[in-house]
Amino acid sequence: MPPDWTDIEVSLTKLPRTVLARFVGRAAARVVPLVAKGEPAFGPEAVEWLNVLDSVVRVVLAFADGKPVTPFTLGIAADLARGVANARVNLSRTKGGGTRELVEELESVCAAVAFAADAVRASSADRAVRAAMQAATSADAACHEVGPLLAFDAKLLAAGMADELGELWPAGEPAWFRQGTERLHAATGLPRVLALG
Repeated sequence: MPPDWTDIEVSLTKLPRTVLARFVGRAAARVVPLVAKGEPAFGPEAVEWLNVLDSVVRVVLAFADGKPVTPFTLGIAADLARGVANARVNLSRTKGGGTRELVEELESVCAAVAFAADAVRASSADRAVRAAMQAATSADAACHEVGPLLAFDAKLLAAGMADELGELWPAGEPAWFRQGTERLHAATGLPRVLALG
């Protein structure tokens, strides 16, 4: 059953910025490993994209944990996520590759990550909620398994129950999530992007 996006938006309006960051960080973290599916079509660049997007999510979650992350850093993070989307488009133009479904998934993942950073750095609560909703709906577009989990997260966070969130995938990680995460951790020679501390 698809989530009730209106209920989610109402829940998000009640959240302080650090808690909103937890919501969007979890939304983006759930879909970032999908990028590894692009490696057969786009080559090793896909693992680099995965590395960058994972770094952006870590910055958003660092803000959620109360670490000193500035709006400048969050702006760079959002730009990096959009840069990954642009790099993918440019590679497609020169090299080709990827099914329409895969390309749309990757675009949705990049959008979810960029909007997550935008939500955290937004200049007003209203803008933050709008960006958070865009992050959430983009994550759901990338993987429809995510929507119901986001609805659950939003309800818990609005009720002040952040400690009850638990694992990203309460019923167990999908195979693609585990494989993408393992691919990222197994990669060598990737640059540190947006390293904190």
